[in-house]
Order: sequence, then structure tokens, then C-alpha cells
Amino acid sequence: MTHFKNILVALDLTKMDKQLIKASEIMARQFRASSIRFVHVIPSFVLPDGVDMALKDIFSPSYQIDLSIEKEIREEIKANFDKTIKLDKHIEVKEGPTATLLEQASNTPYADLVIVGRKKISGHSGSTAKSLARKVKGAVLFVPENSGLGFNHILVPVDFSIYSQKALSLALAFQKSNPSTTITAVHVIDYPPNALYLTGQYGLLAPGWKKKVIGVMQHFIQQAGLKTENIQVDSIKNDNFNISAQIAEHAKKIGADAIIMGARGHSGLDDIFLGSVTEKLVALEEDLPVLIVRIEGNL
Repeated sequence: MTHFKNILVALDLTKMDKQLIKASEIMARQFRASSIRFVHVIPSFVLPDGVDMALKDIFSPSYQIDLSIEKEIREEIKANFDKTIKLDKHIEVKEGPTATLLEQASNTPYADLVIVGRKKISGHSGSTAKSLARKVKGAVLFVPENSGLGFNHILVPVDFSIYSQKALSLALAFQKSNPSTTITAVHVIDYPPNALYLTGQYGLLAPGWKKKVIGVMQHFIQQAGLKTENIQVDSIKNDNFNISAQIAEHAKKIGADAIIMGARGHSGLDDIFLGSVTEKLVALEEDLPVLIVRIEGNL
């Protein structure tokens, strides 16, 4: 079973923090984490040239903002994290460029899982989440501000790669702890014939195409050593001409409450893949938590 032993949670001192702390509790319990680091980054406070000297005396030299923030975070954790879960909890307050410092904190020391918020109106947090998705080495869980955290019906997009196998394996780990969890694996058929460019519509697929694709998917799952009887298998056409949008739409249609998706590492071609599907899905999906997983040694 996959273990997220070291978890990092990016907090921003808003009401979103309660949701993120709850998400970290769920992941810590599910994967038997040994430590969680709660990190907040204070943006650099820079005054215009010539102003800093004039205003330097208005700030109390005894006021230590990092200690104040640390106290606030500690109280939030006390109120929202299950005390019966035994693990090391650390609070870190940093100052500087948010994305850069979160990336550094995620990779040194290594975090198996990074949990970040996903706001509908996010200001700069959207670009921060996008940067983290590309640059951190571990898995990333994006948590929308108003989403549930049940993981009772998990949608896993499948592209027949080892990354999809990793995502399916992780979904099965949730199902093992909660046997009532439903897992739906879906492959999006992206087959644009020449006529698409003239008509904006797909041509006819061969009769029985869905049955054939589902058969291939079942074989793929079996080859990965996973039990197909525990996974619902489906295939859909890319009617939106956008795989990410098609996945998000299908998640809503089947009543999924979470998406787990495999992503490649950090080579040039892998970044193209991440940008074209996974990253776009994270940007599109505003209602469900999206867990992006990678393969160790393929970063």
C-alpha cells in the first residue's frame, strides 16, 4: 500500500485553512503518516525606495509576526485535527516569494504529499497551485474551498500508462479502508478523424467500440496486478474536444466526489503532458478534490 509518511500543508490564514487541516487529518489517518508540516509564507514586505527609512519607527520592534501567526495556526490545528492521531506536527512560518518557498519546503526535506487550497476566486493562489503542480516531487492534493472530503466515489482517468496504474492503486487503498467506496476508471477516446476539422463533429466509431475499450482497460488493470471486480470500468468520447473538461463533466455526471490522476515527472515532454491534461483539470475542477500522483524514480 502507498504510504504518505511526510505531509506538507500550505496554509494562508483564511477560512480555507480549516478545510486543509481536515484534509491532512484524513490523509494522515488513511496512509499512516509519521509527520505533518503546516507551512505559511508571509509575502515579502517591501516599501518604495526612500519610504522605508521614514516609516521604520512606526513598527514595534517587539512585535514578532511569525510568532503571532504560529500561535494562530496552532489554535486552528487544535480545533480541527483529531488529537487521537499520533504523529509529529510542525509549524513553519517563512517570508518571501510564496511559490518558491513552498516548492523548497516541499522538496527539502522531501514531502510525499503536498496539500494546497483551490479557491474559485484565488488572486495569486491559482498561480501558486499551478507552480506547485509542476515542480514538487511528491503527490499534490488540491482541495476546493467548499468541497467534501469523503472519497466515497473516486474517478480515475486512465491513459494506459504506469501513472494510471499508480492512481488506481491509490484509489484501491481508499477502498480497502472503506469497502463501500466506489472506484470508476474511465478512458477518454480522443479520436478526431479528418472530418472533425470541417464539421466540428466526430465521425462514427466502429460498432462495439465501448465494449472493446472496456475489455482493453480490464486487461490493463489485471496486468497491473489489481482486482478488476473492485473497479467500475467505462469509456467515453471526447465530445468537448477537451479531455480535461470531459473528465470534469463525467465526474459530475456519475456523482464522483474525488478524482485521482497520475501525472508524469519533470522532463520536457512530461511538462507538456502535465500542462495539457492534468494541470488543466486542476484549473477546471472547482468542486472536487483532485489528487495528483507521480511515480517514485520518474520525477
